[in-house]
Amino acid sequence: MKQPYNEQEHDRQTNLFQLFYSAVRISQNITEGYSDKLRYGTEYEGINVQERNEAAMIYKSGLYASARKLKHILFLIAGLSCFFAHGQTSTGSGSWETDANWSGGVAPPTAIDNETIVISTGNPITRNGALRFNTNSDGSITANADFIITQDIVWSANSNNASIAANAVFIVEGNLILENNAGSNISIDIGSGGVLLIQGDLLVSNGALNGIDVTSGGNLVVGGDFDLGSGSNITNNGNIYAESTSGSASITGTGGAVKSIDDLNAENPGLCSLTSSCTTPLPVTLLWFDAEYDESEVALTWSTATEQNNEFFTLERSTDGEHFDEIATVTGAGITNEASTYIHIDQVHESFSGFLYYRLSQTDYDGTTEFFDLASVWIDNARSDLLVYPNPLSAHSSVKITGTTINSSWWIYSIKGQLMKKGIVGSTSEISTYGLRAGSYSLKIQHELGLSEEFILIVR
Repeated sequence: MKQPYNEQEHDRQTNLFQLFYSAVRISQNITEGYSDKLRYGTEYEGINVQERNEAAMIYKSGLYASARKLKHILFLIAGLSCFFAHGQTSTGSGSWETDANWSGGVAPPTAIDNETIVISTGNPITRNGALRFNTNSDGSITANADFIITQDIVWSANSNNASIAANAVFIVEGNLILENNAGSNISIDIGSGGVLLIQGDLLVSNGALNGIDVTSGGNLVVGGDFDLGSGSNITNNGNIYAESTSGSASITGTGGAVKSIDDLNAENPGLCSLTSSCTTPLPVTLLWFDAEYDESEVALTWSTATEQNNEFFTLERSTDGEHFDEIATVTGAGITNEASTYIHIDQVHESFSGFLYYRLSQTDYDGTTEFFDLASVWIDNARSDLLVYPNPLSAHSSVKITGTTINSSWWIYSIKGQLMKKGIVGSTSEISTYGLRAGSYSLKIQHELGLSEEFILIVR
């Protein structure tokens, strides 16, 4: 890939060329001085001894001076050669393509030759595209902060000593591919606490890796096929997971063989959620949630079969089933595969009558919240001074109500729950039973302190 013109880089390379040119000239001067020595020693034997000694002194002074200059220049060239290895470190967070996120103010190339690239601690980077290590590349990428590549990483044929290291979360959203004969010195290192997550395949074509080294506490996850190659050196002292494996390379180390994505699901569901190959379990498996009223208290109880990363539960209350207010939080069990039961007591004002609705939710350690079905309870705290009379009463008559206010709503239901009549309490505080047959009925009255219920009996 052709790289854009970089004026600063051009000036540095020009200076380096000039230094090499100076070294060559000094070497030439030394050689010429040596030739003069030969001439002084052979062709001018007729010159007296004093003149020959003076000439020799002049020569030696020039030789030493030239040698000193050459030594200094060669040291400088060696230092500059290291500098021109194109080491670049992230100094900001965000896109790979943003120059301001890199030391020197220039983003690294996406086709890597000899670049040494470091994603520094506290400065995560996202590369929106692929990365390639070119032929004969000695480049490397070290992730000391989170690093995401949205497409593939490819090692070209004969890319020799190229390497990557994951000391944080290193995600390849495509494939990691080693082309034919990519090189025997390619290596992948995963440090303690580091993660290399390849959402696609890890493919080794007609070659082998010099080494995959997973340190204790490190994780290598391949969401697709993990092609081990035919001669790769794989040391696993941490964890390696893959959807499937192929190839014949052996694995050594205390971490053992490659485990399945199902194992990842059970052992590390948080990491599992980062790959599309993994079905993340629900954070909480709720068995039941119930509300029961008794003497001005509502007992709220619930039970879970399993919990994953559950930090706490939240309880909310409503009088209409739509608008809820938080009343309590209860600490969760975190991670458990055993059943857990919880209880919370909600105090209810002694004058309240009507339905109360309760909502239960749970919140993970990462702040994710899940809501469950509602539980409800009927509360009857009827006023003791509310009186309905006469009761029983004859058909086609009226009942009189005391202890309520004008404009209170009322309903009469059959014993089967069918609404028979409804209305508003008028100034006479009477409710007509005209049209109702003999039998038992429920009279419900909504007054200023809640909902009261009385049973009335109509006789012939």
